[in-house]
Amino acid sequence: MVMQRHKGVVTVLAGGQEAADRFLHTAEKYGKFAYSTRYGFGVERDSRCFAYGAFDSMLALSADGIHFAMRKHSDAHGIVDGMQYSRWSPLPGVTVETASIPAGVGHFRVHAIDTEIGLDLAEGGFSLPMPSRASVSLAATDNTITLTTSDDASALLVLAAPAPVTLQHQIGAPGSHLYFPRAVVPQARLTIAPGRHMLASWFAASPDKAAVAAGPPALPVLEPLFEHLRAHAKPPEGWHATSQNAVSFLVARDRATNGLGRA
Repeated sequence: MVMQRHKGVVTVLAGGQEAADRFLHTAEKYGKFAYSTRYGFGVERDSRCFAYGAFDSMLALSADGIHFAMRKHSDAHGIVDGMQYSRWSPLPGVTVETASIPAGVGHFRVHAIDTEIGLDLAEGGFSLPMPSRASVSLAATDNTITLTTSDDASALLVLAAPAPVTLQHQIGAPGSHLYFPRAVVPQARLTIAPGRHMLASWFAASPDKAAVAAGPPALPVLEPLFEHLRAHAKPPEGWHATSQNAVSFLVARDRATNGLGRA
């Protein structure tokens, strides 16, 4: 994890966390790109409801507009010069490389997507509480959406995209968030054709609304960035073995328990 601290809020940019698929909501608990002590995280209630998913701090990909996949496992990952890198394959014929880069009060999140199929994409920022619709204000331009409450601001700025992007506020299902009875998320949606694509955005949330409004520093040049990350990103020693052993243990334990006739 890469840790950021600002105004008492701790955010970690995550990669490489692994868990057995038998856990509920594995992707949301372990596979999000960022986790915040102030803004928590949410889970998706239905894997067949792409249109209404919140996807806070995640990228969701759908081949049919109904089902969706998110990062659950990483085929490769590592930290280079304070940047978090991972390569993951959420669907057959789809490979995503993701770089999460601290940037001001927020972070850049850059995806290099290689796909053999057309995809709908949805990517969310940090959640804010929404006790009522009147408690959250929205400001948007062609490439930015900012949600504001009396205490906080959460922004999503699209910096590079391969297709037209729709920016919206997405309301999570009641009871699906760790902290908030109901949460709202700034979200970007777009549709891409088969090929290689770059999607780069800046995400920030803070009680320091002025810092969020100030926006990010300059975005690094993307292709050289990924070449550098591929060449130097290495997970901690023994990471793959540890991860595989943990999954094998959990599967074996479940089989043994079921063999005893227990749930």
